[in-house]
Amino acid sequence: MIKMFKGVWSYPAYDFVGGPEKVEEMVNRLASYGFNLIIPAVKDERGLFVFKTSRGKRYPMVDEWDPLRKLVETAHNYGLEVHPWLCVFHEGEESIFLEEHPEYRALDIKGNPIKGNWACPGELEVQMHELELYKEVMENYDVDGVHLDYIRYANIDMCCCEKCKDIDKKLGIRLNELNRRHPKWPEWVELRIKNITTFVKRLREESKKYGLDVSAAVFSDYPRCMVNNGQDWVSWAEMKLVDHLFPMTYTQIVKEVKAATKNHVAQLKDTDILLAEGLAPWIPLKTSILIEEVKIAYLTGADGVIFYHYGSLTDEALESIKEFEEQI
Repeated sequence: MIKMFKGVWSYPAYDFVGGPEKVEEMVNRLASYGFNLIIPAVKDERGLFVFKTSRGKRYPMVDEWDPLRKLVETAHNYGLEVHPWLCVFHEGEESIFLEEHPEYRALDIKGNPIKGNWACPGELEVQMHELELYKEVMENYDVDGVHLDYIRYANIDMCCCEKCKDIDKKLGIRLNELNRRHPKWPEWVELRIKNITTFVKRLREESKKYGLDVSAAVFSDYPRCMVNNGQDWVSWAEMKLVDHLFPMTYTQIVKEVKAATKNHVAQLKDTDILLAEGLAPWIPLKTSILIEEVKIAYLTGADGVIFYHYGSLTDEALESIKEFEEQI
């Protein structure tokens, strides 16, 4: 029987409704199917927290018990690792940080806030705020690593806030004049890549102090994501800034999973990064399609797979994955 890496992203605010017993139920279920890693969203897309922090709004359950602490303790009892997941520059509509500091809100070229309430990655104050949240988790919980998500620019139009407009002087043009044919375009792309990579470096430096791994959910379309989102995750691997990379290969097309995995394996061939293809049962995928994607990702060279998200994993799918592992 092969030992294929298996992980899952989880939303504790929903998966653990019902209390601490739901934690035991989830971890026991995953352990029985040989999972390795659970990635709980402790700062989600809404900007709400699922751990003990005073830096923002928390889900009510956090005031009654500590979901993250319970998850870590239970996971370790069953031999699973936990990497808490924070949405980095996607602050969310409930963000206290941007409510108190609207000057750090990311804007598009028309001066409108980016959908989802994003913070500007180029602002030092923003990076320090996000880093402090990770430090709180690392200091107060016995986790095995930390997980990066939304570690990027939302799109090609981000960011044109007042501070970013200062780049006009550096590049010698107005940002709203930039396009892919402009001679200054490569400088703009590199500047955004540098801003994102700078944060990954900062987190890596902090994680080393605690002896923790760093994992990241990244866009599957490398190298296009370098241009569109400032996300050069291959360079993170080459610089040893991360230990696990999970490209979000969310599709119903099995051939697409095969092609994407080939690309990812080739990009990381000279590194020792653990590569797991992110698959999305929530689309929803028929179990037969999901299993074909699992097979093709592993047989094409990925170390395994990771699923978005726990609430969409059926018993039928888990049994089918187990059968595949037993046949290899």
